[in-house]
Amino acid sequence: MGKKKVEPSLDKASADVIGKFVRYWLDEYSDNPGREAEVLEKLKVVFSSDSEYKAVILKVNDFGAVFRGKIGKRRLPILKEFLMKIDPVRYGPVIC
Repeated sequence: MGKKKVEPSLDKASADVIGKFVRYWLDEYSDNPGREAEVLEKLKVVFSSDSEYKAVILKVNDFGAVFRGKIGKRRLPILKEFLMKIDPVRYGPVIC
């Protein structure tokens, strides 16, 4: 039997934990594009302008490398699409 995936918790706001959370939801979308609305809501928790995780994400030097490593190169274009749906003005200049 396959191992059941469990949604990572955002209890600890670190690049590693946030990366696992985002990776999980991007994979859920890849497996089932019909869950786009649900995935968008989950990612808004992390990436909206009023997110409680904003301070962690803005620590670019501390956050960037670990987060990108957790997300993986193939998920970055999908993440960019969701970021543009969350806030195109804020995330438009982001290069994935």
